[in-house]
Amino acid sequence: MAISFTSDQLKKLSKDYLGYPEAIQTQEQSLAFLQQDQQDMLKKDEENAIFFKNYLNICNQYHKEFANLIGVQRTNYTESFIDQSARLSPNSPHFPGTTPSNMWQPLTPKVHPSNNGQPTSTTSTWERERAASCLPKIDLMVSGFSSGGTTTSSVSGMLGNVLTVSGSGIVIGNFIIVNQASVSFYGQVTGTLPSGPNTQLTINFIHPTVPGSIGVGATVRNFFGGFSDAERQSVSSGTYQNVITDLANDINGRVIPWRTHVSNQLDALNANDASGEEKKEIADGKSNVQRALATLNAFFAAPFSGVGGRFGDAFILPVRSEAVTRDRDIGVRFGQIQRRLGSVVQNNSDGSFTGSGNYFSMFKWINLRIHKLVGSLSSYYRSQGSDSAIQERIKVIKDKQSEIGSFFVITKASASADGTNKIVLEDVKGFVVGDQVKVIADDLDVLNATIQTITDKTLIFDRIIPNTYTVDKILRILKSK
Repeated sequence: MAISFTSDQLKKLSKDYLGYPEAIQTQEQSLAFLQQDQQDMLKKDEENAIFFKNYLNICNQYHKEFANLIGVQRTNYTESFIDQSARLSPNSPHFPGTTPSNMWQPLTPKVHPSNNGQPTSTTSTWERERAASCLPKIDLMVSGFSSGGTTTSSVSGMLGNVLTVSGSGIVIGNFIIVNQASVSFYGQVTGTLPSGPNTQLTINFIHPTVPGSIGVGATVRNFFGGFSDAERQSVSSGTYQNVITDLANDINGRVIPWRTHVSNQLDALNANDASGEEKKEIADGKSNVQRALATLNAFFAAPFSGVGGRFGDAFILPVRSEAVTRDRDIGVRFGQIQRRLGSVVQNNSDGSFTGSGNYFSMFKWINLRIHKLVGSLSSYYRSQGSDSAIQERIKVIKDKQSEIGSFFVITKASASADGTNKIVLEDVKGFVVGDQVKVIADDLDVLNATIQTITDKTLIFDRIIPNTYTVDKILRILKSK
């Protein structure tokens, strides 16, 4: 079935077709202006992002310090939450909910737990714990221990962790040191059982945890004066070799992670760009950890054993002193970090928020970027919807233009009809002599005409075209292909 149109339909169709180029140009100009606005929005958001990232970094470095100082790992804020929330992705971190009806209603983003460093977890080791754990071990090595003044001997071989000794001078809770020939150990009595004039001791082995075989006649004491400087330098003892070797390895193993935690803090302090009073606190903290690091590095720079060994007075005593000093430093720094991180508190009814410290400052910049109404990044993504709409309108117009152009040749007159059989067109491309065409003008009848001659851009018809057919009425010629 052939396509046919009424005169009124041809009027509208041809007028729309002639208006398409201007409509496309208008839409493309709007798109260009919008895209320029988008670039301006992005530039603004990039500026806002600089401030946000500054506070994000400050918080993250404080978190790193915190974890290495006291073993509390706070949750770092995830930067990608901003993009997800600015796009209003379903159930996004700051605008939770999957549909408009159950989504977070305030225009202000919802405070995420990580904006307050939550949740927290505990690390496997941390400086305060490692440094404190060194103290009793160093004291044992340097000064020994005293649980009394009893020296006795074993009256039978040790069975498992039970050793029977002469007399009753050693009681539950006593620390003891035992040696026999080349075998020695240090431990604590956890149980006693009288056995005539003797006592069965149940022992928790400490250094080493798995001692060698002990027979009758081993020396057992509940006191020890410590190892001499020479013994500690050489990690060598004629009486208690097993004890000093295991103790040295234990101390060494505790100082290694301690130094790692101190080094990690220095990295965090160096990377923290906080200003004002915080900058002074950071400088003091840096000075303290650099001092501690110098002491611990000197310890490890010394040989494990031999002349000038690391367990001699020259190195082990400064390590002990540093453990005490760092405990005090950590208490001060812990309080500073708590205060500088601060908090952000939100009213869930209207989304308003208050707070203090770097958490609060960071969230302020998050709000400036993703506030539903005025956020720099939210505005950018919202404008992309307009961008897509304009591009779709341009596509629709071009599709219509192409579709109509496949059925008709439609050309606008460049001059009004003068009451003769001639009309001057803007372009005569597509017209040939003999074509049957429609002469159309707004608010006037559609005229049928046949082209008799084409001269330059002038069509000469087989009929008179009244002078009422003017360019003001968008005089145009239509031909079916």
